[in-house]
Amino acid sequence: MNKKIVIEISIGIILLVVIVTGGIFWLQSNNYQKINNNQTPADPVGSNYSSQKDCEKRTGKTCNFAMCDIMPQCEGVKTGWQPQAESNNNVLKSCADGKICDKGYVCYDSQYGGMGSNGIVSGPQEGDLSCHKLCNSNSDCKNGKCKEVELVGGDVINKVKFCSEK
Repeated sequence: MNKKIVIEISIGIILLVVIVTGGIFWLQSNNYQKINNNQTPADPVGSNYSSQKDCEKRTGKTCNFAMCDIMPQCEGVKTGWQPQAESNNNVLKSCADGKICDKGYVCYDSQYGGMGSNGIVSGPQEGDLSCHKLCNSNSDCKNGKCKEVELVGGDVINKVKFCSEK
């Protein structure tokens, strides 16, 4: 009789181990399928990506390259592509002195220049040397003001639409 109880308890323990192990594998398989279906969990804050495309695909935000090996404000985060920080203010980023605007923005740098009778001449700076969000219509802008301007660089004129602050 004692032998029968020991065998039943042993079989019960073996079945319990099999059920728990199967459950663990099932949960891991389910999580793997979610990740493969692009339902990835949110990336931790300070995550870096090997390419701008990967960063923007995974975060849905514009990404910039962070050179954390030479920038102490990164506080231990590695060098790589990071999502651009959200800004709560409406201050336009300067593009003076050759600074590059972020993706989806254009520098309003417009100044006529060309050859005159006394050599190269330049007209007044028409642009505000700030980065403005590109737009197609008023609905693309927070303030509802999408305007078309001429960007003049020397004797070349390009028409572009961007959100106007005024």
